[in-house]
Formats: sequence, C-alpha cells, structure tokens
Amino acid sequence: MAFPYMSVELVHGGSFTQEQADKNKLLVNPEVFPHLYGDELPPEIKIVQRSFLIRADSVETNLLGGINLNTARFGSVQDGNPKLPKIRTGISTFGFKLKHPSMAVFRHANGKIYKINGKTRFTILVDEWGYEWIIVDVYEANDGYSEDQVNYALHIFGQSANIEDDPKGDTSEEDLFHGCQYAIENGWIGLDVNGVPEWDSIEKHLKKVCRNNKLTPTTMSGLIARVIGQYDEIITGKRYWSSVKKVQEFITSGGNMNFKKITPQKDDNGNLIRKGIKYMVFETSEYRRAFLAATKWAHQNPDYEVRIIYYRQYMKAYDTATNWTETLERCVEHWNNSISEIKDVHFSSNCKRETDRCYIYGAVPSLKSMHDLSKLVFLDEDGDWSQK
Repeated sequence: MAFPYMSVELVHGGSFTQEQADKNKLLVNPEVFPHLYGDELPPEIKIVQRSFLIRADSVETNLLGGINLNTARFGSVQDGNPKLPKIRTGISTFGFKLKHPSMAVFRHANGKIYKINGKTRFTILVDEWGYEWIIVDVYEANDGYSEDQVNYALHIFGQSANIEDDPKGDTSEEDLFHGCQYAIENGWIGLDVNGVPEWDSIEKHLKKVCRNNKLTPTTMSGLIARVIGQYDEIITGKRYWSSVKKVQEFITSGGNMNFKKITPQKDDNGNLIRKGIKYMVFETSEYRRAFLAATKWAHQNPDYEVRIIYYRQYMKAYDTATNWTETLERCVEHWNNSISEIKDVHFSSNCKRETDRCYIYGAVPSLKSMHDLSKLVFLDEDGDWSQK
C-alpha cells in the first residue's frame, strides 16, 4: 500500500486520525528498532500495541509511584531536551513525520497510562498545539517481575531509546551521568560496604543503557569514576546538588541556615517600614537566565530585596578548587557586565544605579577541601567568596 504523504501539517486543537496511525504503523519497520520492538527490549516490559490512537488527556501528568519514567535527557530547564527549539521548528516547518516510531507510553495494571519516551514530541503536540488524539506505542509489564524491576526497566528504556549510533548524539554523557545518579537514588545501582556505588554495578547499568552503542573504554572508565567520585561528599569531599529543591531545603534547614522568604512590613498607613527578602536559586550554568529572571521579579515586586544563591550541580573528577571559584566568578562577571550595559544604554552618567535591591548573595558549598559543607558561602563587597 502506497501513501501520498509521510508527514502531517499540524493545526491548533487538532487530532491525528486512524488513517494516520495506520500509516505510521506501516512506515515503521519493527525489525529496524529491536530496542523498541524486538529482542533488545528489556524483558520486564512488552509492546502490546503499535501506532495506537489514544486521547492525550488519558496520559497521566503525575509520576508512576513517584518514579520519573522519562529521564532520558538532562540539562534543559523546561523539557529536558536541549534540541526542543530545533525539533519544534522542524515540525512547524516540515510537518510531523510519520516515518519515525511513535511516542511510547506504559499502561499500568490499574489502567493508568504514563509517558516513557517521546516527552519532547508530547510537549509540542499536546502542550503547545493542543492535540486531543495522539499516536503512541503502548507497553505493559511482563508477568513475573516486581514493580521495582519494571520501573528500572522503564528507566533503561527511556534512556536507551534515545541512543542511536552514538551515545554522545541524542543522549549525551551528561544524560548518562544523571541517569546513574537517578539509578543510585532508587537502589538500582548497588553500594559497597562503605556506602559508595560499586564500579561493576555502574558499568553493568551503563551497558544496559547503551546496548550495542558501546562507550569507549576511556569514556566508560571516566564516567564511572566521576559517578563514584561525586556520590558521597563525606567520603569524596565533593557534594552533588541534584536540583534547585535540594538547595532550597539546604538553605532553609534552620539555625544559621534559615534563608527563607520574608514578607515586607508596612505601617498602618501603608508605608513600607521594612523590605521583604526573596531568595532565588540558580545553577551556575544558568547565569544568563539568572540576571533576567531576578531583575524581572525584583521589578514586579518593588517592596522586596532579591538575593541570588548559586549552586554548582557537580564537580568533575578533574576539577580543582580554582575551577569552582572561576565558575562563580563567571556568574559575577556576567552580572556586573549586564548592569553596566544597561547603565550605558539607558541612563546618564550622573544617574545613581546601585539600589542594593537585587544582587548575588552567595553559593552553596561543593568542595570539602575549600569549605564547611554544612554552611553557605557568601560573596563579599570585594568580590571574594568566603564563609562566615
């Protein structure tokens, strides 16, 4: 059966049709994708329906048992895929191509449906274009496996599905590193008697993810060493900050670490007698976004003082104390340069521009060799980082 076209021009609020779903099924040869449909699929799960038409609102927004099953990529604040803008433009310009495997969902024994692969396409189709009916591949658990075993298989599936010919292509080294951290947190990578992730267990995990797309021995060894070296700061001297939430929990933990939002105080006539304080947390790689986001929030909330706290998510095995400092200095330099650029364009030389209302306040510690890992590191007026 021949088809006159292989892509669909999207329309807002649209839906895929059964004809298009059938088209997708015939265009995708399952023998070409053994990791999706064949003998490379984890044995704990099985494909039960290919190119199946379902309502988008039948897909759960919550996580299955609190487990994030779609952890293929790491590094993008919004979607997890740094290629999202490029993919969005491609679909808008050339249409949604039916020659690729469908988005993948997992149907739990209770009937609920969860995303396990294709989060980027789901974001574009459903969240941005408002599609009501979408085409998916449906997976279920095989008999004889525990729920935890199935969840691990789904995690492997999500990362593995994005590796084609080169693990550094669609799935990067950073994705693999983050996936190891996630597997450790869920007990899927074993720990030794000292509570440190086992080398062999990490290697076994990575081989499951990468399948036939083997990492070079040097890359494999370096990645395993990095995972072990950053896991436990008590042993390694390095702290791994997994998320903004973890940093927020740290800086509001009580005692001398009680950096919580403080609301402004006004007198009976509505006059401001004390400014409020807002703490905003950013990863060091977000320094450009930090300036814009913090400035915008401060502008919209004039009764607040905004304090920026940075965190470095991880320290690579070859990073030094100097490298940690240089990373933060880059954040400070961009902040100061951005203020200077605004001043030069929009204000006269006589205009006072320093309000002390929005500024870099501090950073959380990452290296035991430099700081007490239980205290915040502050930026002083001279531009030096130190603990009080």
